[in-house]
Amino acid sequence: MALNVCKEVIRKDYPDLSVAQFKRLMFEAYIASTIILTDGQSPHLKIIQKINHLLTQLAA
Repeated sequence: MALNVCKEVIRKDYPDLSVAQFKRLMFEAYIASTIILTDGQSPHLKIIQKINHLLTQLAA
């Protein structure tokens, strides 16, 4: 089921990524969000969007 959900998300939002690239992107997003949350400060939305954009570029 998880693989089917993953493939559907890729199809809709990231059509140029393979499953492996999408998995890497999700892992990197998880690491980035963990670092941001453990910092103890409330980060600005534009910073989070910039990080997500950079991670998407790295995965492509």
